[in-house]
Amino acid sequence: MEYVDLYLIHLPISVKPGPMVFPVKKEDVVPFDFGGVWRAMEECHRLGLAKAIGVSNFPTKHIGKL
Repeated sequence: MEYVDLYLIHLPISVKPGPMVFPVKKEDVVPFDFGGVWRAMEECHRLGLAKAIGVSNFPTKHIGKL
């Protein structure tokens, strides 16, 4: 694969490594690096690895962090 059409952050949450269990326990949630993740996605877009980047399920306060 040379590129993806859309690279999307689906949900602004990060959890500890390990098996995924739903619902996620509060103690398993770790800080989400909004800026770092978005900068990396912008770099993928700049390099032509992603035709478009975006977010989904983000409240406006999280979009403001980007």
